[in-house]
Amino acid sequence: MVIFAPRYLLDNKSSHKLAFAQREFARGQGTANPEGYISTLPGSSVVFHWPRNDYDQLLCVRLMDVPNCIWSGGFEVNKNNSFHINMRDTLGKCFFLRVEITLRGATYRISFSDTDQLPPPFRIDNFSKVSRGVESQFGCFICGKVEYILPLR
Repeated sequence: MVIFAPRYLLDNKSSHKLAFAQREFARGQGTANPEGYISTLPGSSVVFHWPRNDYDQLLCVRLMDVPNCIWSGGFEVNKNNSFHINMRDTLGKCFFLRVEITLRGATYRISFSDTDQLPPPFRIDNFSKVSRGVESQFGCFICGKVEYILPLR
């Protein structure tokens, strides 16, 4: 008996319609979708394979339902990992997706989920000898007030 299994499964657990492409095809596209891109609706999954094996095997993602959203940078999907991916629109606003890559059998499952309920994936270390004030321009990061970061000891 022979069992066929996909190598990559893209699982969209986010609330956005997502587009995926190999980095070589997404590079320089800005907000346009390149030839050969694939897309998923929220809550759906799609099997993925590399259109060209001679190019770097790096995946790019874009939020299709966010106006003027630009493609993310490429990232590896061939090892277990968990991280945030950042995309921007043409005005510079950031959009994050949580990415979780797990190997189950012969298939890498790449899950994309929203980060609305998670804290921003930033860490600020103060290596100076004086306190520094930090304020988020969006206000949600530190409740709209200046937060002081004490020097590391």
